Amino acid sequence: MIRSATSWRGQPAMLLSSDQLEAVVSHTGAQVACLRRRGEQLNPLWQPPWQTAEDPLLAIIVGSNPCLDRFGPAWPGEAKPLHGEAGVRRWHSRLEGEVAVFSTELPLARLAVERGFAFQGDTLVLTTSVRSLDAVARTIEWCEHTTLGDPFLASASITAGIAKPQPMHGATSGSLDVATALAMPAPDEEKRGDIHTAPVLDGWYRVHNPALGRTLMVRWDPADFPWLCLWTEHRSRSESPWLEVTRARGMELSTKPFPEGKPPAERATSWLGRSTLCVVPAHGWLRKTIRFQWS
Repeated sequence: MIRSATSWRGQPAMLLSSDQLEAVVSHTGAQVACLRRRGEQLNPLWQPPWQTAEDPLLAIIVGSNPCLDRFGPAWPGEAKPLHGEAGVRRWHSRLEGEVAVFSTELPLARLAVERGFAFQGDTLVLTTSVRSLDAVARTIEWCEHTTLGDPFLASASITAGIAKPQPMHGATSGSLDVATALAMPAPDEEKRGDIHTAPVLDGWYRVHNPALGRTLMVRWDPADFPWLCLWTEHRSRSESPWLEVTRARGMELSTKPFPEGKPPAERATSWLGRSTLCVVPAHGWLRKTIRFQWS
């Protein structure tokens, strides 16, 4: 692996390179901003159309970002940022053999976090490890929030190993079948914005764009992330900085069904036969791995 300093959308970042792939990881949030074949510019990951935003997370969000120790707003009485501290903290990087390791501490959540990036052929392997700073077991919320964008998203077909998706309270559309929920509106279709979640049956999803000749295949252990939350934003949000121009599809691997605050009692520990809890042990690291194959 070759590691070199760079910037992305005005933010400091690190360019990671292998003989087949390149990935850009931001120092704020340790987000995967870009994944591309060497010598190409095509990037399947979402790039916001705005340059600045008042919200700290929206000001720097890009591509694929970690949500720790919250997925959604802070619970009542907390002063944590949206989706937790991990996405807005500064991370430090080092190279350990063929693995680029980004690390930080979350002072409010009392967690240490490391994200290791490695290449295996046409696959980026991301392993995130979480440890309690206080040597006590902790129950946390954890989401790996990957967002896809155009031009790759336009005309792409999406399949996944999930059960029937369920709508988040307040969503603009009701319960959808798997194919309908996964399908992204075409650029010229009417506005749409909704959030659904689905129990994971088999840990994979596939996004294929035949016109561009590229496929993103993502794999994970469903025991690590038993929920796939689907966020569809198709020019539906009028407030700044969205301004009814954004197209994005979130493919969000999560330990929690929805990006809500404190879950209601019926989803506090399990829902639809799937766990909604994630426990960090008192000692040692809790590790979860995702594989992004860009072929």
